[in-house]
Amino acid sequence: MSVIQFPLNQFEKVESLIIGNPFVLQFLNTLPEYNEFKDYYIQIDKSIESMEKYFIGAMMWYSYVANKVAFALQYKKQVDFFDEQEDEKPNVQPLPNNDFKLIREELGSIHYNIYTNGGNVFLGPDWLNPLKAIIEFCESVASGKIQEIKIPVRNISLNGQYKKTEANVIALSKAVKSEFENFEIKELKDEKILFSNQYCVVTYDPIEMDFSGRDLTDMNNEPRFYNKTRRSHKKAFENLKAYFSGKTTMYEAMTLITEKGVKCSSYCAMD
Repeated sequence: MSVIQFPLNQFEKVESLIIGNPFVLQFLNTLPEYNEFKDYYIQIDKSIESMEKYFIGAMMWYSYVANKVAFALQYKKQVDFFDEQEDEKPNVQPLPNNDFKLIREELGSIHYNIYTNGGNVFLGPDWLNPLKAIIEFCESVASGKIQEIKIPVRNISLNGQYKKTEANVIALSKAVKSEFENFEIKELKDEKILFSNQYCVVTYDPIEMDFSGRDLTDMNNEPRFYNKTRRSHKKAFENLKAYFSGKTTMYEAMTLITEKGVKCSSYCAMD
């Protein structure tokens, strides 16, 4: 067993995947740790717009710290907890995504790497238990073991008065899409066509005869591409439209474009 020290943006990426999945956010309401967190913060901070996103953000931050500690102890190396921090926490934008398998894999990797070889973990149960519960939930949904979320009745305190919440059952029949189905092609207001999935975003401009795209998986280098020629751009567009799926990567999208005669070039936005 080895401990991988992940960069902060890996935790931000997983955070965006979780808060982009409304079913996982609803699942939080079944967890006692989340409900205690919500009951406490709803009393002291009325400015929090989304308690679910606030909770996930805190869980991922403490997981980041736990990963640093596990790495430092395992390899007896000094680590800096704030070397990647800006003055303010980055505004993490959710990635619309109901891919439970991807969340399970990414969050599962983080869970594995917050432990030392001796099994020591420096993440308290208020955060560790929800983290493991989300992993198990996503695994169960992805494998078809559960078809609904059952949110129980609870008594909550509001300004000293107790109020009973309503029980709720949320069906998951439409939550899970296959990896091939989990994508979107839509026309924007400026007549551009947007192709998007969990791996990349590609834009086609029929007026300017241009293609451009960016990778969503490599946060360190942020790969992007653009077209160098325009001839046969319509054929390239039709080819991309016909074969773009939920599993298409940025480089595969480039191949779909170039095989119809449009030359493309990629680069790293971080260079």
